[in-house]
Amino acid sequence: MTKLSVIIPTYREGGFDPLFGSLKNQTLKDYEVVVVDELFEWRKQAVAKYAEKLDIPLVHLPPKKPMEQRPFGCCNALNTGFIVADGDYVLPSQDFMWFTPDCFERHMKLQKPSGRVTVGLMHHYTAYPLGNLRGKITVFNRLHEETPPPERLELEDKRFLFNTVEEPDGLRRFIFHLYTSSRSLLPNAVFPYHYAIQLNGFDERLDIGHGYQDDNYVFRGDLLGFEFILDPSNISIHLTHPWSRKTPAPNQMDTHYQIIHSVLSNLAGVKAPNNFDLLQERIRWKHQQWVNNEGGVEKPVHKETYEKDYERARLDWLKEECKDSASILEVGCGDGYVLRYVLGDRFAGSTAAGLDKNVETIAVNKATFPQIKWLCWDVTAQVPLPCHDGEYDIVLLPAVLEHLPWDRVAPLIMDAVRVAKHKVLITIPNATYPTYLKDAVESVGKHQWALTRDRLYSLSLVFLTQYWPKPVSINVNYGSDESSVYFKVEKVKTG
Repeated sequence: MTKLSVIIPTYREGGFDPLFGSLKNQTLKDYEVVVVDELFEWRKQAVAKYAEKLDIPLVHLPPKKPMEQRPFGCCNALNTGFIVADGDYVLPSQDFMWFTPDCFERHMKLQKPSGRVTVGLMHHYTAYPLGNLRGKITVFNRLHEETPPPERLELEDKRFLFNTVEEPDGLRRFIFHLYTSSRSLLPNAVFPYHYAIQLNGFDERLDIGHGYQDDNYVFRGDLLGFEFILDPSNISIHLTHPWSRKTPAPNQMDTHYQIIHSVLSNLAGVKAPNNFDLLQERIRWKHQQWVNNEGGVEKPVHKETYEKDYERARLDWLKEECKDSASILEVGCGDGYVLRYVLGDRFAGSTAAGLDKNVETIAVNKATFPQIKWLCWDVTAQVPLPCHDGEYDIVLLPAVLEHLPWDRVAPLIMDAVRVAKHKVLITIPNATYPTYLKDAVESVGKHQWALTRDRLYSLSLVFLTQYWPKPVSINVNYGSDESSVYFKVEKVKTG
């Protein structure tokens, strides 16, 4: 079962007692809880101790900086959660929630490879059932063994009276109205993580609001064709709670409708116009975690990695492009697997070379494959490459550029063109694809940026012929599969 990330934004006191109690009893165990808490510092230890007591996997952090000079709010906190969440599926919920024990498991059983949003009902308490929840965390002895008493519930969930249609399987499909009627839809809804990436998270112009941020998020998802499925038997309970110490923005509803009007009028896209790119922020977070945990030292890629279907497609493209040449330079060669694969039977008689910054790896390569020229070279710091103009027929940059700082990418490409006699072959993990392969794009933190559509456009500008010396012109072709974008830069003599 794939991990589920439950994101809880909170700027209220209390609220963790019922929430954590219900999480303790979940039949699905492969989940994490990401709490984004503006009261973080003074109750950090209490929350961590409580989660440990109930054996709940917890990530607890404060919200990131807001996009404008305004108080932190739900959208800011949820986007912070998206940046750090590890799950392939996400449940953006609330504090003061209580989930039935099979809630998460029911959600995950309805997910499918092509992706859908699964929604459960949310009932409300009409009175305080848990006494005083303000102040410090208190641990209830029996809460995680109990179901809240039904006599205090408002059982009719009015959100779904007019916008779902029942199907034979007992589920209900959503029919969205122009401005939707789905406020607070998300506290019991699970969706694939890449949906958050496609939408660039929640629109932070809607911080702080009474569910309008949910309405906006669902509306934009519907425009992208997300499939929404309601399971009427999957119930959560929203407990009555003291309202936040924040003051909601008075024009929240007006802002919501203005945004919808802009989208429908083609004045704005469905991606939230936040002052950050959610995927790039996520890559930065992953990279920093990798640096902190592993010291930022890259190890050779395991052979099993290349045996994945999407990796094999990439290698076969490189091999086909290199079939008529044995004069090849690979930049960022690691243990040389890619270079040896594309050479195939021409391995022994080649004039191939591999560059890598890892001293130990290059030493092993020299001892194991002396037929190839191996050089220790750090392309992040050393330019130009230690090669003559046109020294190699082909230069390979296979899944290398995304490991470099963004400002080093263009200089390396241009120098690779200098070294290549005929062509440069580049592959980059493809984050422009709607259902991008998470492990390929994020690569356990080793990558420093992701190839979004904006970055793809910026990268394409590098190949304008004005950058290249005459009398050689440059033809650039690029294609993609689900996993990678392929660039082929060919040098063509003029005159």
